[in-house]
Amino acid sequence: MMFWQGWLMILYISQTSGYVNLETTDNPLWIKKSRSFKLSCNGDKEIIWYKSSELLESNDNVVISKQRLVTGNTEKHVTDIAIDKTTPTDSGIYNCSDGTEQKSIQVKVVQGRVKTNPSSGITAFEGETLTLVCEYEGDTRLDVNWYKDQKESLASHGFVSSRRTVSDQNVKTTLQTTKTRLSRSDRGSYYCEAGPYIMTIVIHVLTDSCNNRLVSGMTGIPDDKITALSYYKDILHDDSPYCARLNHTNTPLCGGWSPIAMNTRQWIQVSFPHFTVVRSIVTAGRYTTESRNEWVTAYRVIYSKDGINWDKYKDTKGKILNFAANFDKSTPVSTVLPIPVVARYLRLQPTSWNQKISLRFDVVGCLLPSELRITQEDTGKLNLLIPNHLNVQCNYTGPFRPNIVWYKDGVRILDSSGFMQTVNTSWLDDRIVSTASLTREITMYNASGLYTCVDRTSKQNKSVTVEAAQLKMNPNFKRVWVLKNSELEVSWDLTRTIQVRVLTGEGNSQYLVLGEDLVLSCEIGEVDVATEIYWTKNHKPLNMIESLRGKYKYSSDTKTLTIQHADIVDAGHYECNILLEVGSSQQQHLTLPIEVNSKPTISLEGQKEVKTGDTLHLYCKVSGYPVPTIAWYKDDNPITGGDRCNFLPYDDAQKGHFVLFDINSSDKGKYQCRGTTVESEFVESFLLITVKGNLLTDNLLIVCVAVTGSVIVLAIVCCAACIRCKSKHKQPMQYRTPLQNKPLLTRRYVEMQVVTRDKSMTSLEEIDQLPPPPPPVDPWEDASTIDDSSLTYERIPKIRDRQISSA
Repeated sequence: MMFWQGWLMILYISQTSGYVNLETTDNPLWIKKSRSFKLSCNGDKEIIWYKSSELLESNDNVVISKQRLVTGNTEKHVTDIAIDKTTPTDSGIYNCSDGTEQKSIQVKVVQGRVKTNPSSGITAFEGETLTLVCEYEGDTRLDVNWYKDQKESLASHGFVSSRRTVSDQNVKTTLQTTKTRLSRSDRGSYYCEAGPYIMTIVIHVLTDSCNNRLVSGMTGIPDDKITALSYYKDILHDDSPYCARLNHTNTPLCGGWSPIAMNTRQWIQVSFPHFTVVRSIVTAGRYTTESRNEWVTAYRVIYSKDGINWDKYKDTKGKILNFAANFDKSTPVSTVLPIPVVARYLRLQPTSWNQKISLRFDVVGCLLPSELRITQEDTGKLNLLIPNHLNVQCNYTGPFRPNIVWYKDGVRILDSSGFMQTVNTSWLDDRIVSTASLTREITMYNASGLYTCVDRTSKQNKSVTVEAAQLKMNPNFKRVWVLKNSELEVSWDLTRTIQVRVLTGEGNSQYLVLGEDLVLSCEIGEVDVATEIYWTKNHKPLNMIESLRGKYKYSSDTKTLTIQHADIVDAGHYECNILLEVGSSQQQHLTLPIEVNSKPTISLEGQKEVKTGDTLHLYCKVSGYPVPTIAWYKDDNPITGGDRCNFLPYDDAQKGHFVLFDINSSDKGKYQCRGTTVESEFVESFLLITVKGNLLTDNLLIVCVAVTGSVIVLAIVCCAACIRCKSKHKQPMQYRTPLQNKPLLTRRYVEMQVVTRDKSMTSLEEIDQLPPPPPPVDPWEDASTIDDSSLTYERIPKIRDRQISSA
C-alpha cells in the first residue's frame, strides 16, 4: 500500500510542479522612449503576463501572441508581448506566470541623450595626459560609467574619475575621468554608458614624438598639394598657395599667399599623402622687402578625411574655435591644438587680418602611412580548379583599425551568400596588423570574377581576378564534353581511351528590341545523360540582378529564357550554363555565351551660354551594349585635348564629362558628342554654345570716350586702365560651378580638385555665393541602400574601371 502511495505522490508532484523561463538576461531592461520592445516567456503550462499585478491584454499598443509546441510527450507554451512606441507609462515590473511559478523583469523607459568629449576617436601620445568627459541629460536619473574594451573598469587602468549631477527640468550628469601619464596599454575602445545610451570612442596611443614639419620640412609636400579658394598673380607679384611655405624666403615676389578678395570665406588647403596627425600650426605674415605690413591675426581650422565631409575644430562645448595668429609680419607664432586631429586634408580659414590676408604657415605632426595588399597581388590572378576550396586573404598594416569589406564584381559579399569572412587583428609595436580572409568551401564556375578588398577607413582597395571556370579534364573521365567550334585541352594516360562528345550548341549574339519579349535559346541537341541548365548574366545568377527580378522565366522543354518587356538595361553578356552527367563522378560543366546587344543612344547636357573667363561643363550620357566609345567635336573638328580642356568619366563613358577652362569669344560654336560602337554604329548629340562678354571691361573704352567727350587725356587714362586690368593674370581656384545639380568633379577625382589652373576670374561674387555641393555617395556602400536620386550625379562604378589611390 505504501508503495502505491509513493508512486501517486511522485505523479502528483510531476503534474503540479513546472518551470517558467524568461528569455532575457537584462534586468532592468532599458528602453529609449518611442522605441519598441518585446518580452518572451515560456514554460510547461499556459503563460500569462502581468504588469504591476494587473493582467496585460492586447490593445492598439500591446500585442500578445501565444504558441503551444508539442514534442513527443512534452509540451512547451510560449507567450510573447510586444509594445510599440513606448512612453514613460510603460515603465514598471512585468511578471510572467503559469499560476504556480513566475519570473519578473523591470522595464525602464527613458528619454535623453549622451555626448562625449572627444566625440570621436583620437590619437594621443605616450606619457601625455588624457581626459575623457561623458555627459548625460534626460528626464530620469541614470548611472553614467566609463568602460574600456570588455567592460573593464577605468580605475583598474589608473584613471581618476569625478562626477557631478545637476537636477533642474532635466537631470544632467557629467562624468570626467583622467589619466596623467598614458602608456601603450591604454589604447583601445572606450564606452560611456548611461542606461540604454552608449557612446564609443577609440583611443590610439603612439610612441613617436610626432613633431615633424610637414609643409616646409625636408620631406615637405609638393607644391601642387597646397591649394586655395583663390589667389592673386601677375607679372610683378606671385601670391600663389605654394608661396605660403614658412621657409619660402628666397624670392621676395613670392612672400606668402594672398587671395583675390579679402573676406572670411577664403581658405588655403594642404593635402597630405596619408592620414596625418596634426599637433600644432605655425603661422607668419608676408615675407617682403617692401613696406607691406600684412599678416593674419586669427584663423579657423577645418579638416577632412576624404576631401568631401569637413569638420571645423571646436572646443569641449562644441563652439568653433578662432585661433590667435600673428602680431607682426615676421615673427612665427605656434598654436598647439588642445586635441590633435587626424586628417588627410587641412584648411586654414582667416577670420581677421592686418591690411590684407597674407599668410605663411607650416603644420607640425607626423604621417601615418598604411598599406593594403592581397596575397595573390603579385600576379593579380588566382587560377582555381573546381570543385575546390577558395581562400583569398587581404593584409592591412596601419595606424587605425581597418573596416574591411569584400566585393565580387562590384557587389557586396555577405555571409549569407555562401562565403565566410573572418578578420584577425593584432598590435605590432605602434601599428595594427589585420588579416581579412574570404573563404568558400566548395566553389564552382560562378566563383570566377573580380574580388576586391576595400578598407573603408583608409579608402584603399586591392583586387584579384579568380578564374574558377577553367576545368582541366580528369584522367578518370570516360567521356569529355565540348561545345561545337571550341578548343579541347585534355591530359591523360595514353594507355586509356577517352570518348569525346560534341554538343551542337554554339554562342551567338542578337539585338534587343525595347518593349518586346527577349527570347534566348540554349539548344544543345539530343543528350542521353542527366543534364541541368541554368542562366547567368556576367557570371551572376539572374535572381540576384535587381532589374531582372520578376520579369524572366525559363522553359525546360524548349531550353529558352524569356525576358518580358525588355529594357535597355537587359542588354549584356548572358551565359547558358550546362551541367552534364549530373550527380555522377563524370559531372562536367560547359558555358554557352550569348551576347544581347542594344542600339546605342546618346544625349548631351550642359551650359548653353557662358561668360568669358568662366568654365564650360558638358555632360554626354550614352547607353547601349556594347557601350559606345566617346569622341568630342567642335564644329565637326575633333577635340583632342590641350591646356584649357580636360576629359573626365561620366556615367558609363570614359570621356563623358568635357571641361573647357578660361572661355573666350572664339569658343562659341557647335559642340558635338559622338559615340561609336565596335560594330561602327554611329550616334551623335550636340549643343550650340554662345559666349557673352563682360560689358564693363569689353566696352570700357567706348564708355570713357562718351563720358569725357573731348578730354583726350582722360580717355588715354581710361585706355591705360583698361589695358592694365586686362593684362593682370589672375589665377583663382574654383572647386564647383553653379550648373544645375551636376558635379564639377565627383568623389572619384578628389586629387583632380587640387590642381591649380591658369585662368581669369571675372565674377568673385559668383564664387562667394556658390550653392553647396551635392551630398556625397560612397560607391563602396551596399547599392541597395543608395537612393536613386543620388545616381543622377554619380553612378555606382564597376570595380574593373575604378582605381582608388593607395594613398
